[in-house]
Order: sequence, then structure tokens, then C-alpha cells
Amino acid sequence: MIALGYRILFERATLHLTYVLFVTCLGVSDLLMGVYLVIIASVDVVYRDVFIVHEHSWKQSTLCQIAGTLATLSSETSTFFILLITLERFLTIRFPFGEHKISNLGKYVLISVAWCLGALLSVVPSIYSDLALYSTSEMCLGFPLRKSFGLAWTYSVTIFLFFNSFLFVVIVTGQLSIFIAIYRHSSKFKTENQTSARRADNITVALKLSVVVLSNFICWFPVCIMGIRTVVSDYEVRRETYSWVIALVLPINSALNPILYTVPRIYTFWKNFNNRKTKHTHGSNVSNIK
Repeated sequence: MIALGYRILFERATLHLTYVLFVTCLGVSDLLMGVYLVIIASVDVVYRDVFIVHEHSWKQSTLCQIAGTLATLSSETSTFFILLITLERFLTIRFPFGEHKISNLGKYVLISVAWCLGALLSVVPSIYSDLALYSTSEMCLGFPLRKSFGLAWTYSVTIFLFFNSFLFVVIVTGQLSIFIAIYRHSSKFKTENQTSARRADNITVALKLSVVVLSNFICWFPVCIMGIRTVVSDYEVRRETYSWVIALVLPINSALNPILYTVPRIYTFWKNFNNRKTKHTHGSNVSNIK
């Protein structure tokens, strides 16, 4: 919420930029996960001592379906926007003079596709009763961490394991391509008189994106390993472990993304503000002396 507020209040003039727009959408998707966590935490407070009595009714409730939809929408769109940010950064660094870039129309088309695809993947389990994906756990999530069969299990494995793993491989490949482009074209940038400030800014943004990808990997890699073990063997995650994984992975991952993108910019903004204030004060003192 703070990250979004900062961008809207203090960086409104840059919201039209492709990179900033993608990062803002990433913040919105992470905010949706925050709403999901508030719902789960509220239900936990209400049913803390009597949950076993209301477990079945809770899993079948509309609120549980809404919570599961929000969580899936957040996790999927977050991955999509990290992929789009990776693509935009690669084009910016590989083609610094704009030979190939995402057009103004293209960025809005990509954003629309990301949200529509995320909405489709998250809403389908709620619409079709044969799936009932969000009713399989008390956390209202469809992660395939428990051995099962049927259409819901197949959908869960396909989306959360195979599809997301494929996207992550594409993102990592894009990251490697970015650093290869930086290495190979650093001398070319210099001969073409690209300013050192612009080169440094591009590299800084690329490094920041790498940290975001690394944080996502650290959070989701253990979940993927447990999911794969569940699919290929008789391994089954205990209920307590499942709850702890969800309680730790989702908040940390959703909180880190906007922090990693926004906190450095807030620091830079505050530092520049103080520098301008200091210069203004110094100029006023000199004028008074004269």
C-alpha cells in the first residue's frame, strides 16, 4: 500500500513509462495477496478454538472461494508482471537507442492480457463445481502439496507446477540475457557516447530486478520441490507444514516485491530532497550575509 501510494503521489509524472507502469501493476497484484491474508487472518481469529466444527462449512463458503481467487490472481499476475519487466529491461539494455521497444499501445495490451489471463486462471476453479480447487484446504488454496486425483488435482498441478515453472525458467533466461547484453555491449555503449549515468541507471534497475527474481525463487523453490515430490511419489505434506508454508511464503514474497522496487527510490527521493533543502538554506544564508 505504501509503495503504491508513493508512486501515485510522488511519481505520478512517470506512470506513463512502461517500466514504472509494470512495477505499479506488480504492486497491485501483491496488494491483492495482502487482502487474501487479511481474510485468512480474520477467519482464524473468529474460528480459532472451534475451527474443527466449522471446517467443512468454511471450505464451501463464498468467502473461501473469494480468498482463493484473490490468492491465485495475485500469484499468477505477479509472475506475469515480473516476466514483462524482464522483457522491458532486456529491450532497454540490448537496444539503448530504442530500435526495439514496447510501444505505448503494446504496454497496455500486455497489461490487459496479464490481468485477463490471471483472472481466467483464478476464477475458473470457482465457477466450475467439478474443480472445487479452493475447497480442498482450510487455507482456500489449490497448491498441489497433497496427493489427490481428479480434475481439480490435474488443474492444480498444471497451473501451479508446470505452467509457473515454465514462466520462471523464461524469467531466469531473460535475466541471463540481460547480464550478457550488459557485458557484451558495455564497450559499444561507450563508443556510441551513451552517458555513464544512463548506463549506470540501466544496470542498477537490472540488478534490482535480479534481486526480485532471486527472492521469488527462494520463496517458491521449496514449495515447488514439495509439489513435485507429491506428484511423482507418495510423499504428502502434513497439514501443519502446509499451513506454515503458506503463512510464511505468501506474506514474505508479496511484501518483498514492492519493498525491493520502491524503498530504494524513496531513499533516493529523500536524499535529493535533503540536498536541495541544504542548497536552498546555504543560498539563503549567503544572501543574508551580503
